[in-house]
Amino acid sequence: IAGKLRSSYISGELPNKDYYLPSAYVVVELHDDDAGQEVEIHVKNKSTPVLNGVTLGYGANVWSPVLHHYLIQVFFAVDTIILGCLTAILCFLIRKKVESRPILFLGLLIMVVGIWVLSESNLRQLIFHRPSLSTYFSFLSLESMAALACMYFDRVQKKRYHLTYLIVESCILGQLLVNLSLHFCRTANLYESLVFSHFWSGIAIIAALTCLFRDMKSHKIEEYRMVAIGFLLFMAMCLIELVQFY
Repeated sequence: IAGKLRSSYISGELPNKDYYLPSAYVVVELHDDDAGQEVEIHVKNKSTPVLNGVTLGYGANVWSPVLHHYLIQVFFAVDTIILGCLTAILCFLIRKKVESRPILFLGLLIMVVGIWVLSESNLRQLIFHRPSLSTYFSFLSLESMAALACMYFDRVQKKRYHLTYLIVESCILGQLLVNLSLHFCRTANLYESLVFSHFWSGIAIIAALTCLFRDMKSHKIEEYRMVAIGFLLFMAMCLIELVQFY
């Protein structure tokens, strides 16, 4: 303020906090002499040029634009989680009448997507008491999403390509365990090892598309045409998310 540094933080120097904080805020005490002075904010990126929005405000007013723009996102995320839970519950209610495994995996997938959106929300500081909780929910849901999608699609395709999906699922879940081990051993942060999970997610997309095209060639896709359209849209959104991340 007025050319003088009044407050700052470096995530690597915060005690018991992760280096790659999902979000943070800085509190500055103001005085009468600060009226009319220029306020500057200097941000230094860690490794990528991607910068989330920075909101400047006085007192609790700083949350007003954040709540206004992102509260609806939280509502949609919570609704998605509830929908996923209800779908999984439905699976147990009808398990004796029809093949319910696809419904179970679909419900789990919907629920995980909702958890990921919630943990990536701009309101995560109000939802999760500790930044590490947001980090764990975000990375665990993101890294397991592709495996659940493969499990669901494997059942929809009546396990015709079960071995292919099983290998991909094992690689994804194995990589997840490796990432967690590296994180807790302080060898590599979850953010740093995410690139390997993204690689296996890309392999999962390629495997699913290959199996889908094989069914198109044999006309077996007629058995689940609407599901295939939805799955193609889901994979397209996953690809967009990967491109935006890098």
